[in-house]
Amino acid sequence: MRKIFGAAVLIWLSWCLGAVAGLENALDISASGAIAQRTRAQVAAENIANIDTTKTSDGLPYRRKVVILRPAENFKSRSRAGQPVMNGVSVVSVGPEKDAEKKFRRVYQPNHPDADESGFVLYPNVNITEELIQLSEISGAFENNVVVFNNTKAMMQASLELAQ
Repeated sequence: MRKIFGAAVLIWLSWCLGAVAGLENALDISASGAIAQRTRAQVAAENIANIDTTKTSDGLPYRRKVVILRPAENFKSRSRAGQPVMNGVSVVSVGPEKDAEKKFRRVYQPNHPDADESGFVLYPNVNITEELIQLSEISGAFENNVVVFNNTKAMMQASLELAQ
């Protein structure tokens, strides 16, 4: 009877430890999501800060920056079902928006030091409304990742307490 009980405990313990290992992956995924959202928030804040920058080092107005994200997959690792293990999200690049020069705002301000011979000034392709909406979306996504991280951590702690 003791041997059967001991074997059952070992099987249960190995299952718990396997579950904890799976939860570690969930921690990595939610942490990568929070980092990606932080990067997006920093870029949105930079765009807002440069909304009136009419001339950069290359002589053109500031170009709105965008963040490119992609799923981070680990194709070498496989789950129990044989699927690739997902590792969250990764930031591929942060750079100027494509075709930003075509989207500059032209404003008539003949007294502005950066005005052309017709009196027009080119302003960045940054729309404050879009940036603020994006910041609201980013805030919610960041918060969701933090909640998932904290809930996963609590489940890991509960699993370890059960194993004691």
